[in-house]
Amino acid sequence: MPNATTTSRSIGPWGTTARLVMGVALVAGALIAGVEWFDAVLGLLVLPLAVGAVVLVRGLSATPARLTGPQGHCINCVLGVAAFLLVPVAALLFYGGSMLVAAARGNGGCELFALPNWLWRRDDQIACPVFHVIDVAEHRSSRQSASG
Repeated sequence: MPNATTTSRSIGPWGTTARLVMGVALVAGALIAGVEWFDAVLGLLVLPLAVGAVVLVRGLSATPARLTGPQGHCINCVLGVAAFLLVPVAALLFYGGSMLVAAARGNGGCELFALPNWLWRRDDQIACPVFHVIDVAEHRSSRQSASG
């Protein structure tokens, strides 16, 4: 069993809502663009398996990855741009589906690790340029509420 289990939500209602809305919008965008069989296979199987492979290579008992600084933002942006340029509909399905999983589970950070985190009860994170500001604001607000 991995040593980095998650038992509680790390995002609040605004982070959850943002991921839910964006996830639905991206999946809807894929459907509007037209999902071919290869888009579905890439977006719902190959891309999640590729991220899962990264987790497996590190080892399920490894300390959770925390690429949450500027380098994490850069890595995430490069991966996102590459995915949307090379396989746009598959990227819409992958990111949209992952955002829905992250919203349902309350995962912080980027949605890239949402599926492996769910499968293996981990909490790996990479910085998310879209949701980072919301998550930080909610975290600060909840700390202030708890101390005041």
